[in-house]
Amino acid sequence: LTSVSVNAAPALGSCSGFPEVGVGLQTIFALSCTGWSDLDTPLIYYFSSITSGSTLTLSNPSQKSSVTTLIAGQSTPTTIIATIRDSLLASTTSNFTLNISVPLTLSVSDTTSVIETRISEGDSGLAAILISGTASFIFSNNSKLNASEQASAVSSLVATTGSLVNNSVQSTSAQVNAPLAVLQVVTSGPSTSLNSAAQTSVLNLLDTITTNPLNTFSTTSTTSTLSVLGGVLQGSNIQGSTTTSGSAPSGATGDRITGVLQNIAQGVLASSVPGAAPKTMSSRGMTLTVQSRLSSNILGSVTKSTSGANVKISPSLPLVSDNAVGVMLSTVNGLYPTRSTDTTTVTVDVFQDKKNLAASNLAKPFKIAIPAQILSEEYEYVCRFWNSSINNYSTNGLSVGSSPNVGELACESTHLTSFSGEASFRVQVNTFGKDDINEKAFSYENPVMVLVSSMLIIYTVCAIVFSRCYHPSLKLEE
Repeated sequence: LTSVSVNAAPALGSCSGFPEVGVGLQTIFALSCTGWSDLDTPLIYYFSSITSGSTLTLSNPSQKSSVTTLIAGQSTPTTIIATIRDSLLASTTSNFTLNISVPLTLSVSDTTSVIETRISEGDSGLAAILISGTASFIFSNNSKLNASEQASAVSSLVATTGSLVNNSVQSTSAQVNAPLAVLQVVTSGPSTSLNSAAQTSVLNLLDTITTNPLNTFSTTSTTSTLSVLGGVLQGSNIQGSTTTSGSAPSGATGDRITGVLQNIAQGVLASSVPGAAPKTMSSRGMTLTVQSRLSSNILGSVTKSTSGANVKISPSLPLVSDNAVGVMLSTVNGLYPTRSTDTTTVTVDVFQDKKNLAASNLAKPFKIAIPAQILSEEYEYVCRFWNSSINNYSTNGLSVGSSPNVGELACESTHLTSFSGEASFRVQVNTFGKDDINEKAFSYENPVMVLVSSMLIIYTVCAIVFSRCYHPSLKLEE
């Protein structure tokens, strides 16, 4: 008989905050935990908050069971998460809420100066709190900023976040998690608040973060990145040329977003087990699915996403080694110029040895399934892809396949890129032939045939009478 001892997490304690009501970036809150017990000491404590859906670090791991800190405000109660961990890394959490309102007044320029000072002193945690709190104020009615002023303030915060990324200490928390949490809050406002320059700056920061060796590509950080990308895309759709047929974001923005998605995919694949089930992450209209497969069974395999998209790998795909092969499948609404009747955009990429495999002009196609709405009979979908070299759509190397599933467009392609379906009028071809002729239609058993024949006879008789009575030449002969 064998007994196995399992390390239990700390227990029996509680955590709270004081005061329970305060003002964001103004009230100093005391957060504390008491009564926690565990055999494996010392215990480690740290606190975080959830602001605008983003998790912000309020304190670094420490043996101190209490801290004092500023917290960003918001219109709803703020959840505080206390994490208690023993010396063998078993941990538990204790959650409580505080009512932290957005300040009535706040000098954005003065706060930005304080943030820069905190960053230069290496206090990335407090800097992140200040940036997030300032963003919450900017997006609130208390700020009384018009759209232009709001966009200018957001641009300033994005630039400050750049300083946070570049000047932080060398740690995952400082250079990855804190900036992502901040960007998630900064891009959560109205779409008009993120102008083209700010969009570019955010994408530059995401390039830096998703290529940082310190990035562990945890589910939390990956979902945060997708959320930020969703905010950028929404801003791009608003500021692109919008018509009644749909929105037209810049193709360049779509290419940049796709590049960040590829970075994320490769980062997640680096720690994936070949042959394991696909891993899917979603946020703000962005769904990313990655799967690692053995090179021996990649050809002809199928990777499915919870978004409804899937890809069957071409049997002709050339491999460069015997190492594992990674598949990326992303589903994004409005990634490139689109209309309301068009499908979502599905991007497919295949990686081996940290590089994109050369998948073009293959003898046998990839088969891509794209989620699609059901069209009326007069419309049909045409498969297309975004061609960055001409900044427009193209259909080269594509054909529409057959799909047994309703609400799905099947496309076959000899190369990999970003695919979608365009709704177009269905061409109706007249196929009327002798087999379509019904003999009964011309039978006197048909009332319509009787009526037409009767009218024809009456018309003929009337015509003869009229011609004899009124035609001059016939009168002369008589």
